[in-house]
Amino acid sequence: MKNEDKIQLLKSEPMKFTYAEIEQIMDNEIDKDPSEMDTELIDFCAKVLCQAIEAQKENEVNTKSVNKKHIKLKLTKIFAAALITILILGGAMTVSAKYIYNDTSDKIVKFYADHFSINLRGTNSNNDTQLDDSADLIAKLKDSGFDKVILPNDLLTEDYKYDVDITEDDKFLTTSITIKQQNDNNNINIDITKYKNGIDNLFNSETQITNEYDSAKQLSKNGIDIFVFGNKEYSSIIYVDNNTYYDIYLTNFDFNSAIKIAESIK
Repeated sequence: MKNEDKIQLLKSEPMKFTYAEIEQIMDNEIDKDPSEMDTELIDFCAKVLCQAIEAQKENEVNTKSVNKKHIKLKLTKIFAAALITILILGGAMTVSAKYIYNDTSDKIVKFYADHFSINLRGTNSNNDTQLDDSADLIAKLKDSGFDKVILPNDLLTEDYKYDVDITEDDKFLTTSITIKQQNDNNNINIDITKYKNGIDNLFNSETQITNEYDSAKQLSKNGIDIFVFGNKEYSSIIYVDNNTYYDIYLTNFDFNSAIKIAESIK
């Protein structure tokens, strides 16, 4: 089993492993050269074992038979593992980022050693509303073949300017939009892809999200699931409506700002 899969299983169903198996996984990783260690995996193993020891201590206190030597040995090993992880993370070598916040369905979004991934199969993707055609950008997109457009209202304020590049072939209608808001250094890039022959190809693939993101959140608005990924400097908003895929990239918008923008989708 790959380390990424072990991490997912430890996060979602730790009881599928015996404590001896978890300890062995951690030992195997610690025995590696520091440059090859998976600190994410070591960290998860240590946390699960700590929880097990605390439960064991409580149970043995209740039965008046604490095996202090056994517990001390295991705790020493766990503290050693934690110290190794700290030394690696604090050293000069490049290591995997860890997520700070993740509020998404684990059936759709997964976090591996250094990145999120998303598989949009199973998401709600049928919004019954659309933006006002009087908005200049929306009218232009509709005239180009996008029969219904769902975008965050917060991006379409009166003081924005935009450039649109539209391409088309027998399978896709695609537009790349750059939005610039006045008196603002923020950049907004929107990619919209309309699938002419059904969207199953998108649903059948898993997409890797940049490993720079450390947080993720899932929202539900009027029949569609919206996914926000971000950090302190930039973010992405991803969703599907009917046969159309949206990917909004926000520069100089932190994660919380991106959530606010996503919540303005009607």
